[in-house]
Amino acid sequence: MTEYQMLKHFPSWREAVRAAGLEPHSTNIPLGPDVLLEDWGEFVRSTRRIPTRDQYRRDGTYSPGVFEKRFGPWSAIPKKFLEFAADKPEWGDVVALLPIEVGRPSTSPSLPFGPTAAGAISSSTPNHRHSKLDNRPTYRKPD
Repeated sequence: MTEYQMLKHFPSWREAVRAAGLEPHSTNIPLGPDVLLEDWGEFVRSTRRIPTRDQYRRDGTYSPGVFEKRFGPWSAIPKKFLEFAADKPEWGDVVALLPIEVGRPSTSPSLPFGPTAAGAISSSTPNHRHSKLDNRPTYRKPD
């Protein structure tokens, strides 16, 4: 029986499997955001660091694409996890591993260089242009 013939009689493959008296495989069932974030948090807890997309794809439970469809870019997941874990003290060890720029208040004094200083500079002056240096070649059209 071809797939075309099966779909003439059943609305989906899952329904055909059920009609045969079998239990369909449980892939492609929508997961709630809490399930995904808990899994991501357990991954961070076990590795003691925030995984890259490739690390999670290789060793994680779910596809990184599922996270990205639900939460946006992979870089947004730590912030979403922080929101998820805000009132859950059992995730305190994982929250402590999240970068400061995710939204937690800084406990250390501001440094002239580093992630907080770089974030402050780039966010406050997004169109900053350096002044032209005299007696140097210019590699663009002058203003």
